[in-house]
Amino acid sequence: MKVDEQEYKGYIIEIHQDDDPLNPRTEWDNAGTMICFHKRYNIGDKHEMNLEETHEYVERQDVISLPLYLYDHSETSISTRSFHGRAHQAKWDSRQVGWIAVTKEKAVHEWGNKNFTKRVRERALACLESEVITYDQFLRGEVYGFIINDPDGDKVDSCWGFYGDPEEYMVPECKSLIDHITNKEEHFEENIAPILM
Repeated sequence: MKVDEQEYKGYIIEIHQDDDPLNPRTEWDNAGTMICFHKRYNIGDKHEMNLEETHEYVERQDVISLPLYLYDHSETSISTRSFHGRAHQAKWDSRQVGWIAVTKEKAVHEWGNKNFTKRVRERALACLESEVITYDQFLRGEVYGFIINDPDGDKVDSCWGFYGDPEEYMVPECKSLIDHITNKEEHFEENIAPILM
């Protein structure tokens, strides 16, 4: 579904919602494990733990974890912070549904130099938070793709799977591609076209 279009140097950038995005919890490698419990939704990562086992796991000294809260009203959203006070109807439609966690051993393997330090802990927490933000974008349908059409209306490029605000990463990438195309055209006109005359 097309949600917007922009003109740049005579080219048209069409911004579309990605109708078939990859689920970052099942299709990507993640550092954290997202352990969730919900009666109606199958969210997070596949796991075999019950609630009591999960409580014991996230309380262990060798585990870094963050709570997960789900908001389910007119949209579904997940966060490491409670929605109370920041979302309409959160009092009734929001609750903690689980945790995202990583072991200190894995954190050291990913970001450390043999030892668990404050810096490793900070990087682990930032990674867990980032994984939740990406999953939230997936749940909210904030995954996009683009089609670039030239001034004649012909498609010259397209790509899908941009998570989050299209203006942040995707549109600048499109403009960079158009700059590359127009630079090649200018180079051709300056260096090749006179020879053909």
